[in-house]
Order: sequence, then C-alpha cells, then structure tokens
Amino acid sequence: MVVVRRKSPCMDKAQKGKFRMKIALLISSMHSNEGVRGCGMQRAATSLAEGWVANGHEVTIVTFAPEGTACTFSLDQRVQVRQLDLNRPVSNSLKAAIRLVHDALSIRRALAEIRPHVAVTFGDQTSILTLLGGLFFGVPVIVAERTHPLHYELGRVMGVLRKLLYPWAAAHVAQSEDIAQWYLNNMRVSNVAVIPNTIASPEFLRTPSDKAVKTVIGVGMLAEVKGFPFLINAFAAIASNHPSWQLIIYGEGPDMQALIDLSKKCGVGDRVVLKGWVDDLKRQMSEADMFVLTSRTEGFPNALGEALACGLPAVAFDCPSGPADIIRHGIDGYLVPPGDVEKLALRMNCLMEDRALREEFSASAGDVVERFSLESILERWDLLFDSVRQK
Repeated sequence: MVVVRRKSPCMDKAQKGKFRMKIALLISSMHSNEGVRGCGMQRAATSLAEGWVANGHEVTIVTFAPEGTACTFSLDQRVQVRQLDLNRPVSNSLKAAIRLVHDALSIRRALAEIRPHVAVTFGDQTSILTLLGGLFFGVPVIVAERTHPLHYELGRVMGVLRKLLYPWAAAHVAQSEDIAQWYLNNMRVSNVAVIPNTIASPEFLRTPSDKAVKTVIGVGMLAEVKGFPFLINAFAAIASNHPSWQLIIYGEGPDMQALIDLSKKCGVGDRVVLKGWVDDLKRQMSEADMFVLTSRTEGFPNALGEALACGLPAVAFDCPSGPADIIRHGIDGYLVPPGDVEKLALRMNCLMEDRALREEFSASAGDVVERFSLESILERWDLLFDSVRQK
C-alpha cells in the first residue's frame, strides 16, 4: 500500500474524559488524476480525518481504489487507510447487479473488522453501497454528498436505490442550506445538518499593487458545468473600457479549444489566457486582482473560498449551491443572478474601475478563514456525532 504519512502540524486537542470515537470515512478514492488541483473531495476528507485524529478520535479511511493506489495528499501517520478494490466497470446489467452485491458485502466485511462507532460516506454511489452493505448491521451511517444531487444524474437503478436507502441513514450532511432543503423535500429524511468544507489560512496574501497589467481570474475544469463562456463574454463586453486588464483561466478539460475559439470570436483572444493547471495556483491567486465564478452548479466552491482567503474580491453567479454561503454581497464580493452576463459584466466593471472598492472588499475577504475554520467545522461534526450516538 502506497500511502505517504506525516505527523499533523496542528496541536492535539484531545482532552481527558472526552469520548474517543472510532470513525470510518468511506470515499471512492483518495487519489485524483488531476493531482492536488482537482480533488476537492479528497482535500476535504484529508482535512477532516486529520482534524479528528488531532482531537483524539481514531480514523480509518476506506477507499474503493485498488491496493497500492497512492493518496493525492500526504496523511497524518495516525490515519489508517484501507483499499478495497471495488466498483470495477462491468459489461452488462447482470454483472452490474452481481458487482453491486459483491461491493456491498465487501464494505460490510470491512466495517465488521474496523468496528467503528460511526461511518461517514463521501459521494452518492459510496453512500448507496455503504447503506446497502450496512443494513441491519448496527453501525450508524452519515451520508455526506459533496455536490448538489439535483444536478447530477445517477442513472435509473442507482437513483431508485438512493430513494430507498437514504432514509436509513442516521443523518445527512449538506454543504449548503439549499442542498439541505433538497434532501428534506425529496429524500424522506429528517436529520440533515449543514456542514460546509473548511477554508484554510492562505499561504500567500494579496497586497495592493500599482502594476501596469491587472488580472481577472477564473479557476476550474474546462467543462460546461463551470460556465466559462459566460465569463469570456462578460469580459469581452467591458474589455474596451479597461485596456490594462487581462483574463486568465486556470484549468484543463474538454472545452479548452472551444474557449480559445470563443475568446478570438469575441475579439479578446490576445487578452484571454488559458493557462491549464499550475502548481502554484494560490500564489497566482494572490497576485491577481479579482476572482470570478460563473458555474452553473456547485457543491461547495473551494476555489472561491481560497480566492477570498487570499484577499481577492470576487464576483460569482448565485448558482446552486455554495456561493451565497461564502460571499457576503457588497462586503467582500458580489452575487449575480445565474447566467446573467449583462449583470456579471456590470459588477466586474464596478470593481475594475474602482481600486478603492477592490481594496475595501479585499480587506474583508480574509474573514472567510475564520467563518469556515477547521475548528468551527469540527465542532459541527462533533455535535452531529453526539446526536447520532444518542439515538
């Protein structure tokens, strides 16, 4: 098993008399093919696991990846990792049904060996398999989906299984209020807690600058869901008013060439740069002047939180879900109706033409670290664990 471990830098907070829990955290994989740049779920799992062991709990991460798959992030040496080699592709419906039962039983056996007080599941298919394998087993399961379920198709069979199995979960964790409301309205569940991701203190902070060229940035996979055509069209609409500004988009994906062609068609091909992924994204953020998010849907937009943490003023579509939980409209950024390019351009223009306003928003943006600190998020999880244990 290839797992790089490290001692957590944070000080342990375990106290005498505090109940020491055994937590199983189940996730499809702790590896991302895009490395540290495209793994919000793995990043969140790492942060929680390390926070829990620092607070005195015992944590085992259970993944469906093959034995020996490397973790994208190094882990605290006290976090255990088990790799079950599940969820392999199959060629027909019968084999899929057999695989489903096999995987569920494998998870059940793993839980029997770990004997956790609670199992936390990340992702829809992981949650379904764990609930199926854990039926009548006595281990409470907390389902923590990382996207908005309304906007991601599971397929007919898995969709039916989700409807049947989710009410059996001990609790559900949503990353925003509107996702929580979706659960309550659609899944016949009652115990739903809103617990977002953590936002860490930044490695680099933005500082005011008189540089000649100023930069708007966007970050994310170059795919339809991220809505980058909206951003390019909005920038093109106001570019002639701001000749010293450029737009840089960080990310890779299937829409790369289409976005390059669109920027040329809009007459801003020489001022829109698609840089792909970079290893020093947070440094690049700290050197930019504005962050814009134009996603059609999100779960919890980590890049937006990281940009604010660096001190970047932001403009974001008020899409489902997350931006409205992160941006304080008129304080550290602006929220714009989803898909409204005209209003997006208007808000971007306001910040581009007014340095004092940018600096005012920048001064407030860093508060996001306190609002979404690891300590506050762990406290919410502890309250949820207590409520589940008392059932």
